[in-house]
Amino acid sequence: AARLATLNGRTVDVLHAQEFAVAGDGAAEAEDDAAARAAVRQRLDEVAALGVPAVGHVLHGAAGHGAVGRLIAEHAGRVGARAIVIGTPSHGGLAALMEASASQELWRHARCSIVIVNDS
Repeated sequence: AARLATLNGRTVDVLHAQEFAVAGDGAAEAEDDAAARAAVRQRLDEVAALGVPAVGHVLHGAAGHGAVGRLIAEHAGRVGARAIVIGTPSHGGLAALMEASASQELWRHARCSIVIVNDS
């Protein structure tokens, strides 16, 4: 993401979708706001170390992995993103399958290019 932003003179938007655990008729935050903000701050520091301008956002309202993909696509549309850069799942099994539903929703709703980066 940082390289693409540098090449195109753009800013990186670092996003963290705060998920809610849904059980029956109720929902509860799966992580607290402080943890979500800390995750964004860590990524912002990494991007800043590369000398790339960046802003951070915690996206609220993800009631499941599919909703995460939609939230990211909606944010990209609001800010006029030219590309969305995401990483591959760093783990397998059920967690990777859940991340796949987020990726599928992202692909369906995004109106810009999606770049998948394999960090391994």
